[in-house]
Amino acid sequence: MTEKKIIYFDESGYTGTDLLNLDQPVFCVASSDLEEELSREILSNSFPRFQGNEFKFRNIWRNRTHRGNLSRFIEALGPHLEHVFGYAADKEFVLLTKIVDFLVEPVVTQAGYDFYANGFCRGFANMFHFAMTEFASQEDYATLINAYGTFSKTPTVEKLAALQSTLENLLNQCSEELKPFLGMASFGAQIFHDHSNIETFGDSNEIQLTVVLSSVAYWRSKTDLDLVVIHDQSSNFFKQKDLWDTITAAEVPEQVIISGSGFPVQYPLRVVSTEPGDSRDHWTIQLCDMVSGLMAKSLSRNLSGDDSASIGELMEAGLGELQLDGIRPGTDFIEGPPSHKDGPDAVDQFTQIIFRQ
Repeated sequence: MTEKKIIYFDESGYTGTDLLNLDQPVFCVASSDLEEELSREILSNSFPRFQGNEFKFRNIWRNRTHRGNLSRFIEALGPHLEHVFGYAADKEFVLLTKIVDFLVEPVVTQAGYDFYANGFCRGFANMFHFAMTEFASQEDYATLINAYGTFSKTPTVEKLAALQSTLENLLNQCSEELKPFLGMASFGAQIFHDHSNIETFGDSNEIQLTVVLSSVAYWRSKTDLDLVVIHDQSSNFFKQKDLWDTITAAEVPEQVIISGSGFPVQYPLRVVSTEPGDSRDHWTIQLCDMVSGLMAKSLSRNLSGDDSASIGELMEAGLGELQLDGIRPGTDFIEGPPSHKDGPDAVDQFTQIIFRQ
């Protein structure tokens, strides 16, 4: 019998295509290949007085006694950090990357360049973010993000016109440092119908599958074993099961696709099954719930008072040592223009996987 590696998943902060949600600004997915018995030991020893049916971060966080034991959980997890991986998406920054992907990229590609080669897309998004936070007011940045988020959540011709107007107004009043970024975004919005279908654009804000895929790609890079994915059955993830099965199928040709962040992903992903799991029956799903909740809380921009103090204590206990990647502002910037396009780019390759072209 062929040995397989089981990867458990759970998440926190999912709000569907509503990426403007102020109460849950970060979407996090935690995954782990820890054996169930070890996960049970870590959880039970960390919270000896917990009497619930299953360990849930929201219940632990709300109880002052249990919250005080979170540092024990972090310390118990410490020796096993290589078996836990987190991926976090800052929804505000995600919307900026969507502007880059869906408004700027078509302009660059039309000019004959490969927007994704060598991590150019990610570097461009980071520079766009830096420029907006350094050379524009917070109000202007919020105006940009809200205008795009409002349009992309429920796209209509009228909302597109409002987005076009907002981008034009921002461009007309911005500093010289921002003109290259807002100029391309504005032009991309003006020619939107040339490169995108507004009738199907409402799905473009969905990030759950992308985050889970990025997490599986991490585990694929760590092992040559086939993967069994067990995701909390209460998640909306299984609404996209057909697409997921297509992406993870064994028939996908062997190839390496460089992701937008520059990370090489080996296909096929060697996921032999993806199954819903009842968290009450899986200790490692419960452990992932704790980790994803901690990540989402620690990365939130809304912390204050006791919550902020608690996170500070947990960071000292080792929370910051968790393996974490994601879609968040960074400092890896572009150097010079993108490469000329001389073949399929990353999006073309991924499209070929989905449609088996």
